[in-house]
Parts: sequence; structure tokens; C-alpha cells
Amino acid sequence: MTMTFQGNKHYLLLAPQSLSSSATATAVLDCRGWGEAQISVLLGAGAATHAPATLSLAESDTTAQTDFVAISAFATSNLAAAVLTTSAATAVGAVLNVDLRGRKRYLRCSVTPNTSGTGLVSVVAQLSRGKESASSNAEAGVNAMVNG
Repeated sequence: MTMTFQGNKHYLLLAPQSLSSSATATAVLDCRGWGEAQISVLLGAGAATHAPATLSLAESDTTAQTDFVAISAFATSNLAAAVLTTSAATAVGAVLNVDLRGRKRYLRCSVTPNTSGTGLVSVVAQLSRGKESASSNAEAGVNAMVNG
């Protein structure tokens, strides 16, 4: 029995990495054919003191960096300070739920640590409500898909 969970696809947008002070990590997600995106920003050790200074989401019809325009709902100024901090018990800094209807094809997530040191960060995304369901591991964006 295959469970499609409405045709989800998974992406590792930013592999776990250590970002130095004021460096910016960005990743682009192709959302063509999908209805919703959930982007999770994961913060690692030291995040309580080195939480991101900025976290933003932008959109574009192309992958050219200069074409991206910030989505105001996901601008750093609109995210509560508590979203950008974490403790050892809470490693998810933010979950961004995006309704893709009426959005441009590409989303770009940007994370910049604060200036007091380095921070560990990873960003994963899940696209759902696809026009076609994933029927293979590759289409689901995973190495193994186990149903039970």
C-alpha cells in the first residue's frame, strides 16, 4: 500500500553547516506544480546565543538572484524575536508555511547569523498538494520511502 500524503516532495535546501558571523546562506526552491510549501529552519548547538540575525523568504519567476523580491509576510521584521532564538530543547528556529497559489515559481530562503559568533543551521522543505503524486523515491526527493 502506497500512502502519498497528497504527493509530498522533500528537499534538503541547506545541508547542516556552520555559518560564521554575518555570512549569509541562501537556497532556492522550485515550486512549480505544487500548492503548499513548508520550510523548516533548524538551528544547532550554540543557537541560543548565536541565533540568526535575519531570516527571510523571497520569490521570483527566475533563479537570477537580482530578480528575487522579499515576501513581506516572511521578512525578518515580521518574525517574532522568539522565532529566531532557540535552546537545546528546541532546535527548530522557524517553520514557514507558504500558500503557493498566486506565488512565483521560485522561493529563496536566506539565513544570516548574528555578529556574535558562528551558528549551525540547516533548512529543509516539504512541498505538498502537487499536481501529480510522487510514485518513486526520486520523485519524493528521498533515498527511501517506507509505508506501514
